[in-house]
Amino acid sequence: MAAVLILSTFATALAVFPGWSPYVRGLVPVLPAGFDAYFVLPWIGFLLAGAAGMMWYSYWVAARSYGGPVFEEEKPEEEKLTVESGFEADKRSWLHSWLTIMGTAAAVGAVGATLVNLSFLTLGAELLGPLRIIPEGMRVAEDIARMLSDVWGPLGAWILIVGIFVALWGSILANQDGWGRMYADATLMLFSTKRGGESKTIRQAGMRLHLKNAYITLVLTAVPVIVFLMLRDPVGILSIGGIISAAHLPFVVALTLYLNLRRLPREFGPGPLWTAAAMAAIFFYAFFSGFYFYSLLFRHR
Repeated sequence: MAAVLILSTFATALAVFPGWSPYVRGLVPVLPAGFDAYFVLPWIGFLLAGAAGMMWYSYWVAARSYGGPVFEEEKPEEEKLTVESGFEADKRSWLHSWLTIMGTAAAVGAVGATLVNLSFLTLGAELLGPLRIIPEGMRVAEDIARMLSDVWGPLGAWILIVGIFVALWGSILANQDGWGRMYADATLMLFSTKRGGESKTIRQAGMRLHLKNAYITLVLTAVPVIVFLMLRDPVGILSIGGIISAAHLPFVVALTLYLNLRRLPREFGPGPLWTAAAMAAIFFYAFFSGFYFYSLLFRHR
């Protein structure tokens, strides 16, 4: 269904494609009249996976054992693998395959997300723009569904509705699972000790499961439902999430880059190009986050 949603959106964008000249002009960054940073900037934080999605994606990578097993037999400090000692041949091969898989997955995600974003931008500009419709509030799904129904009729509307439902349902499951695991692990990391051996590991595994379920039930289900019923504004709620994600991204990228440079052998670490790209991402999101909070503090002054 995700593929159907992407392909149908892309096909509809091609059907209303305005031509290359206006399209290229539309891609040139400009600030339109009446630009509202509070409407635009929060969505920058949700590009691709967002800050948290990048962190918990490692759970599913680890579950496939890419890059090596999650848990290894504890070794004496002097025998632990370090950057200086290098990797054994099997681990080098393993890491090479892991990097290939991760690079391919990242590329597919980036290209797919770019196509979807460009398609929705095209549909919004060509179909909703002339009608001066901005999807907002409780009518956001209805307004978005019009973009396909205007081209394909009722069938297009149903394709979009079903596709969005499946995509959002998958996002809900991924968020529940990812956030629950991350909250549980963070709690155990903050309050754990290194004594107890195997019995402590088993005890922590049971505690982790209970913590994960508690976080999913209370923090990730009950609280969002209550907030939604109180505010009845899904776009506003998502805007807050986007702001938080955008503020987290510089820290996530900076810490990831730090770990890659410090912990990986040079042959597996990021080169100058990827280091520069990561630094650009850090400053990009830091700028928008700082700009948003500055505007929030001084908007009414």
